[in-house]
Amino acid sequence: MKRKIILLGRMGELFGKEHNIVCKNVHEAMHAIDQMKGGLRKYLLDCTDKGIEFHVARGEELLEYDNLHSDLGENDLVITPLPQGANLLKTIIGVALIVLGAVTFGATSAIGVALIVGGGLLALKGIIDMLTPEMPD
Repeated sequence: MKRKIILLGRMGELFGKEHNIVCKNVHEAMHAIDQMKGGLRKYLLDCTDKGIEFHVARGEELLEYDNLHSDLGENDLVITPLPQGANLLKTIIGVALIVLGAVTFGATSAIGVALIVGGGLLALKGIIDMLTPEMPD
C-alpha cells in the first residue's frame, strides 16, 4: 500500500520532506528513500554517533524501537530528528516565557499569569528530562 512518509527538520531538508512509497514498515520506507536519494543510511548512523534521536510516529502513535518492524497499516509515517540539547532548549524557552510574562503583562493579568505558569512548567519539564536517567532496555 502506498503511504506518505514525512521527514521533518534537517532530515527533510537533506532527503525531501514528503515521499509517497509502497512499504510495509519503517525499515522498508527508509531503505526505499536511501535507494532513491542516497546517503540516508550514513546520515542515520552519523546522527546515532552524535546522540541525535528520532521520533517515529505512525499516524498519532509514537513508535518505540521494538515496533519499527511492525506493519504501518494505513497510517502516514512522520520521522523527526531530536537534537541532543532539546531538553536544554525547553528549559531556556520556559525561563524566557516566565520573564516575558512578568515583565510585559505582570503577575496580575490573566495573560501574564498564563505565560509565567506555562513557562514554569516548560522549564521544569526540561530540567526533569535532563535529570531523569533513561532506562536501559
